[in-house]
Amino acid sequence: MKFIKQSLILLLSFAFVFLWQQTILSQYTIHTFVVLVLIYLLLTARKKNFDLLNISGDYPSVFVLTTMILLLVFSTGGLTSMLFFLLYFLGFGITFVFEPSLVFIFIIGVVLVFLPSALNNDVVGNFLSLGSLLLIAPFAFIFGRHIKEDEKEALKSRSKKRK
Repeated sequence: MKFIKQSLILLLSFAFVFLWQQTILSQYTIHTFVVLVLIYLLLTARKKNFDLLNISGDYPSVFVLTTMILLLVFSTGGLTSMLFFLLYFLGFGITFVFEPSLVFIFIIGVVLVFLPSALNNDVVGNFLSLGSLLLIAPFAFIFGRHIKEDEKEALKSRSKKRK
């Protein structure tokens, strides 16, 4: 059930960005980005410790952060954007926050969102950019799974110390 909820959060973010880019609203991307930044700050401010990078288990924050990064990449050139590398970091971040196997859903979503623009102009270069994301996915999955296992072991050792 947890996997399905997390998948839906990612897919909802991709659907929002894809539909946004296909409509006339795409001319307001920067304005929307600013609004999303404010929403993200409000979501993190409601936590007691106000840690901007601690979003573990917080579905709205992950949705907003994923949407912000996708809109930022689209507004700065899409596949040829200088900020395309942020998607690599986002892929790794998703494995640390959500289930590690969700990185594959993330990669499929990114490929589907960028596919219409990948078929224009420099097709080979565009597919190399998307292919680099595909190559990073297994590494992100392995690291994410390793981190989750370490967290479980640390939790077990803490519970043993308390007893």
